[in-house]
Amino acid sequence: MDYLKLVMVSVQITRGNTRYRNERQVMTVVTRKKGEAALQWQGAGMYVLEAQVERSIEGAAHSKQLNTLYVTLAMFAE
Repeated sequence: MDYLKLVMVSVQITRGNTRYRNERQVMTVVTRKKGEAALQWQGAGMYVLEAQVERSIEGAAHSKQLNTLYVTLAMFAE
């Protein structure tokens, strides 16, 4: 996928041990012009990143394509 299509995409980062809780610890960042995002980690532990992109496709049988990415990261203290 072209990185230019990932400009201004909302990315949700959920702290792993709160994912299935009523009070989740969720951070939301938005990608910049180059598709990059910066955030301040809340500490060591597991994190789940979720991003979703929907785009139109010309001439296709289905006019929209939805891409979803889930990534689990383990952050360690220095």
